[in-house]
Amino acid sequence: MADEQIPSSKAFLLELCNNLEPYLQRETQRSRALPVPVQVLSTLGFLATGTFQQEIADRSGISQPTMSRILSSVLAAIRTLIPHYIQFPYDNAQQTMIKRGFYDIAGIPNVIGEIDCTHMRLKPPSVNDYA
Repeated sequence: MADEQIPSSKAFLLELCNNLEPYLQRETQRSRALPVPVQVLSTLGFLATGTFQQEIADRSGISQPTMSRILSSVLAAIRTLIPHYIQFPYDNAQQTMIKRGFYDIAGIPNVIGEIDCTHMRLKPPSVNDYA
């Protein structure tokens, strides 16, 4: 990962939209289909804010039922890309590098991954925990 450049948010969103386009672009007889960026950004907005679908739909200029439909479609499409974006470090060299990075940043030993950037200290059970 040292050689890779981390893309800007805009570049990442454009890449994500391009990767999701084959799954989300639709042909329609009635009118023009909802553009893929609107689908993706509306879904990400909903997930990021935890607000109601109606509020995000209003901001995006779409109806709430449309928001509900695209939400399901975009999430299904994102699931197909999981192996591309989420990768577990399997080899020892990569794990060692990641452990060192976590330790250097936060002083937390032996960490090779995180979820939602939340750190919780866990108290191990005592020797006689079940006694």
